[in-house]
Amino acid sequence: MGANDADILQQFLTEAVTLSLVASLLGIVLGRLAVELLSYSIDSTPAENLFLTCTALGLVFGMLLGIAAGLLPSIRASRMEVVDAVRYE
Repeated sequence: MGANDADILQQFLTEAVTLSLVASLLGIVLGRLAVELLSYSIDSTPAENLFLTCTALGLVFGMLLGIAAGLLPSIRASRMEVVDAVRYE
């Protein structure tokens, strides 16, 4: 109640980006573990620069997905009237 539209938009986008960042980092860690286990089982290791490139692309893609997925709900929430928001809950 009384928050500016920009503050609400920022809060929702921050939440979406934070969740996508945590999910991306978890995916990177699990992916690295899987690569290490598979490379141990087949006695071969991939190039380290390939993994770093995939890590960077994964983080960028995760951030883009987080922003895209959080943008519409954040715009909708920032434009919602207080009475409608309270009634909805």
